[in-house]
Amino acid sequence: MLIGAAVTWDPVFGGEFYRVTTECESDGGSFEGRRRYGRRLWIGTNGDLHPLSVKADGQAVTSMWGRPGAQMGRTEYRMQGDGTLCVRDWVLTEDGWRQFNEAVCTRGDG
Repeated sequence: MLIGAAVTWDPVFGGEFYRVTTECESDGGSFEGRRRYGRRLWIGTNGDLHPLSVKADGQAVTSMWGRPGAQMGRTEYRMQGDGTLCVRDWVLTEDGWRQFNEAVCTRGDG
């Protein structure tokens, strides 16, 4: 069960990229993830480098990352009616898409 989460977006490299830091606490422990979005690349602090495509509609931004024959995933950032942001992550498995993360974030001061 998710106890708390925070997502911070910071422009880096002259605004060419955005560093996204996610901090989550659950009853299973804590997780901190950092990634950079920009120029159609997803760069993880674990050394992962994935091609990236992004599409947006009126309420959500979805990024597809990875390539066929290797790890593939997607991340969705969706605004909710109450002003919160829901972030969901999936990875593609042999059995189809498997969700591995969901966090609901509120706008903080700062």
